[in-house]
Amino acid sequence: MSFGKISVSDSDRVERQITSDRPTEFYPHGYDIEREVEPDETATVAFEANITGLFEIEGSAKGDSHSHTDENGHSRGATGTLIVKLR
Repeated sequence: MSFGKISVSDSDRVERQITSDRPTEFYPHGYDIEREVEPDETATVAFEANITGLFEIEGSAKGDSHSHTDENGHSRGATGTLIVKLR
């Protein structure tokens, strides 16, 4: 799973559809958003990009003992970048 690079302007609406073959959590750092994705289902994550900057996006498989955990206890998996620019 890869989220790639998402580049938007301040106040733009960001909407991504996420699928996974196992239970996964999706969370863009800097935003108070976390979504769970069930295996073989599609979850939609939508929010207003109202904080400018460069943010890491992570997705982690729940219960994956082979992945590393960050300071918040999330297991690190797929990553990407969210770039929110001033208008």
